[in-house]
Amino acid sequence: MDTPPPDTLEGLLYAHPEDRCVVDVTRLTRALGGTPPAPRVSPWFGYSPLDPARLTACDGIVFVKDVPGS
Repeated sequence: MDTPPPDTLEGLLYAHPEDRCVVDVTRLTRALGGTPPAPRVSPWFGYSPLDPARLTACDGIVFVKDVPGS
C-alpha cells in the first residue's frame, strides 16, 4: 500500500516518529480539536481503512507503520 494521505487518520498515525506505537484515542481526539480527519478510500480489496467517525468507540489504537516483506 502507498503512504496514506496526510489528512486521514492513517496519515496522522503514519507521521508519528516511531514505527510502532499505542495511541490513546482520548488524547488524539483532543489534539484534533473536534475536526475529524478525512476518511480514507482504498482501491485494495480486503483493506478496511480506519473510520474516523468511530474513534469515540475506541480506547486506543495499536499502529505499526510498515511490516517488512518476507
